[in-house]
Amino acid sequence: MLIFLKSPPLLGHAIEETINIGIKRKCEVILKIWEDGRTNVRGGMIENVDLYRRTLQLDDPFGLHTFQLDDIIDVTATE
Repeated sequence: MLIFLKSPPLLGHAIEETINIGIKRKCEVILKIWEDGRTNVRGGMIENVDLYRRTLQLDDPFGLHTFQLDDIIDVTATE
């Protein structure tokens, strides 16, 4: 599992920070994603962030889903 560490911002700074919080605390996150020309909201636990492929894997009750980092509009960490 990769965590953004002192690298140039790949996403907005607030989004990167929230992804890091979700990884470190292993808490559920809510992603707002641009998908098929509209905004979708997905919730689950972050399983992996692959900076080389620029993807994030989210585990929810329906399985493991992969999203492109560039498609993420917003991230909210739940406590």
